This record gives sequence, structure tokens and C-alpha cells, in this order.
Amino acid sequence: MAIIALQGSRMVVLHRFEGLLSTEHIINKLRRLMDRFDPQLAGARADSRDSARLIREQQDAAYQESLRADREKARRAQEEQERQRREQEELERQERERLERIEVSSQPRSNGLAPPHALACLLFHATQRRKQRKIEIAAALPAEPAATDSDLAKLGIRLPNGQRLIRRFRADDTVQLLCDFIETHDLSPLDLETDFVVVTPFPRKVFRDMSQTLRAAGLYPNASIVVEERIDDDL
Repeated sequence: MAIIALQGSRMVVLHRFEGLLSTEHIINKLRRLMDRFDPQLAGARADSRDSARLIREQQDAAYQESLRADREKARRAQEEQERQRREQEELERQERERLERIEVSSQPRSNGLAPPHALACLLFHATQRRKQRKIEIAAALPAEPAATDSDLAKLGIRLPNGQRLIRRFRADDTVQLLCDFIETHDLSPLDLETDFVVVTPFPRKVFRDMSQTLRAAGLYPNASIVVEERIDDDL
């Protein structure tokens, strides 16, 4: 019979019992072996506890760092939104002051049309509202799903200026969310007052139902779409 124990990274034979031995002799020998190797066992247990404690400390440090990074990201996003809001308010204030400096006749023209400055004012405010909407939509858009997620719709999007985007959506995202994503980009030569539609070129299909999911619209698992100016034929 042999007594085997782990020392370091390997198993070693601590003692061999040979021949016919009494129970008392075996017990006494085991006690002497335990007395001899107990300090080593205690050291091994202490090393194990220290390793477990170090792992917990490293995990806690990694969690705190991740939490700090998330908070910093949220803070920067909030600061960016606030900066854009202030810039927008400043642009509107400057334009109001410019229009106030223009001498406006209190009487409408004889042809019944609004004076050119009034039309320009209306157009300006409509444009500013559209710009503000773009900012709000961009802030509200959910993050792009990870490539490892399941049920993804991968779309190739060609903008009116020829730029091509590749973006992942969830299969159950709506056509409205797709349009919101598109609206946050530069759609020139379309101006801010021009509406757009999303179509597939071959076969041509105009997506009108904004509540329809990408899966139901046939844009899952992948598709190529084109952004075009909306005209009466598309309605």
C-alpha cells in the first residue's frame, strides 16, 4: 500500500507499506506523515485562498472600470446633446435678430402674396425644426446590434448623394426605425424640406407601411435599398 499526495504540480509517493502490518502501526505512521506534511498542506490552502482573493479583486476592479467607462460615455453623450441644443438656440436667436432688423411693411402686397421676407422666415423656421428633429432622432436611436446577435437584418443603404451605408438591424425593428436611421445622415442633394422614400430597386418596391417589421417587409436577413425623393407616384 502506498500514500500518494500532490506536491507542487505533480503527484508523489509519500510512503509505502510493505508486508503484513498491524492496524496500530499503520495508524501511527499516518499520524507521523500528517504531522510532517501538515505545514505544506496549510501553505497550499493559504495559497488557494490568496489566489481566490486576487481573482475577486481583479474581477471587482474590471467591473468598476467598466462602470466608470459607461458613466463617462453617458456623460459625453449628454454633453454633446446639450452642445447641439445650445448651438441650435443660438442659430435661431441670430436669425430672429436678423429678421427683426429688416424693415417690414405692415400691409400685404396687392397680389395677396406674402412678402418675400415672410416666406424666407417661414422656410427658415421649418428648416430649423427639421434640423432639430434630426438631432432628436439621432439621440433616440438604439445602438446597432452586435454581429453575434441572432435574427439580424443586414442592410445595404444607398443615399441620394451616392454614399453607401452598411447597417445591422434586428429583424423585428420597424421600417420607421430604418427611416429614422436614414434621416440622421446627409441626404443631399435632397434639401431638408424634401421627404424621401425607401425602395428596393429589383424588383422595385416602395415601403409605405412604417409599422411593418423588416422581417415582414422582406428585408431579412439582408437586402439592398435605395433612398429616393418622394413623389406623388410613390404615395
